[in-house]
Amino acid sequence: MIKILETYKKLPIQAKASLWFVFCNVFQKGIALITTPIFTRILTTEQYGIVNVYNAWSSLLTIFFTLNLSYGVFNKGLVKYESSRDQFTSSIQGLSTTVALTLIGVYFIFKDIINANIGLSTFLMIIMFFEMLIYPALGFWSARQRFEYKYIKLVIVTALLTVFNASLSVIAVLNTEIYKAEAKLSASVLVIILVCGTIYARNFFRGKQFYNKEIWMFALSFNIPLIPHYLSQSVLNQTDRIMIDKFYGSTEAGIYGVAYSAGMLLTIFNSALIGSITPWMYDLIKKKNYNGVARKINGILSLMLLIILALILFAPEAIRVLASKEYYQAVYIIPPVAASVYFMFMYNIVCLIEFYFEKTKLVLVASVSGAILNIALNLYFIPQFGYLAAGYTTLASYIFMSFLHFMFAAKIQKNNHVFPSLIEKKFPVISSLFLVLFSILINFFYNQSILRYGIILCILFISFWKRKKIKQQLLEFKKR
Repeated sequence: MIKILETYKKLPIQAKASLWFVFCNVFQKGIALITTPIFTRILTTEQYGIVNVYNAWSSLLTIFFTLNLSYGVFNKGLVKYESSRDQFTSSIQGLSTTVALTLIGVYFIFKDIINANIGLSTFLMIIMFFEMLIYPALGFWSARQRFEYKYIKLVIVTALLTVFNASLSVIAVLNTEIYKAEAKLSASVLVIILVCGTIYARNFFRGKQFYNKEIWMFALSFNIPLIPHYLSQSVLNQTDRIMIDKFYGSTEAGIYGVAYSAGMLLTIFNSALIGSITPWMYDLIKKKNYNGVARKINGILSLMLLIILALILFAPEAIRVLASKEYYQAVYIIPPVAASVYFMFMYNIVCLIEFYFEKTKLVLVASVSGAILNIALNLYFIPQFGYLAAGYTTLASYIFMSFLHFMFAAKIQKNNHVFPSLIEKKFPVISSLFLVLFSILINFFYNQSILRYGIILCILFISFWKRKKIKQQLLEFKKR
């Protein structure tokens, strides 16, 4: 322990900040995972479905109400307006507030029509508006803390917000007899208003600038072209639950929501691995040192494949931990959703080539195409085959996006004389076919516990046998 602390103290501020930012992400997801079994047991499947549908609509509408101004454009602005960051922050917050208030006004004009199509009550829409009005302040503040490596305050605020949110939500649900879903969501938004409202006021107090024409024009011109990309990503993640709610109701949306959350847990590994691979790959491309890259990428794909196979095999146990018996059908949704994470991981690696050579329009084309395909498949297959089909429409959409990214990356590498290829085709194709076939066939063997545990032991044995190679591979990605 002392040696670890000494090593930590010697780390540069950038490395310490990165570690704590990763901790914040894992802590938030960890608390969400811990509280999921609580909410699935104290809420009915219908009530849990309402929460999932609310979150799905919130994720989609937030893109329009905030324009995602706390994303890439904010970091760009911190560089562009380095000498006046307080004024830039308050002005960007002023723009976000103006857009949100304008759209809130539009809602009240067409309230009845919107409620009928969205399927949420006016009360839930109002608390959602409070969230979308105040929550961006945390995004602006957090982005600046990360940019300036001020991790201590960010860790404290993240911990307080996460713990208070979970605690108050549980207390609110336990002390409510009928409207438990509304109680949970209200408690969550109340915490956001209290914590993020303080930051919201602070941003304006320090910057003392609501409107700045130059900053507003810069932000709008930078971010509006990216809205289709942000929207398409949200569509892929959220429309399944929205369409299931429309076709079947909140109960089915709740069951699907549990499975989707369980399957997408692996995105924690996704983010961590991509974070390590990015600087490593960029450095090698810059030096034109292409030899051996594809082999190392195949190694990390193999690791991700083993992790995903383990989750798919443990699906029945995962659902028993996360939810009660009313949600057991969610077991059959986990395989395609978990498999989708593999394709998500794969195209994120391929995207690095597109981003390095500044071909961001191709990323937009793939994202929008995948989102359109997902909507089309959902519209056809969910009514025809039930809500379980949504998992496979998600998988099909991510496979399609991966295929497009591979084609685009191959063309980019050819045009820039990258040889040998950074991403080879044989292993990704074979592993993809195996994973898709496995995610289908495993549904017939979930009752065969001995067979499942035998395969899991084989995966553990392979992981232990190759542990030194895996460790060496991961350390390689840390080298710059």
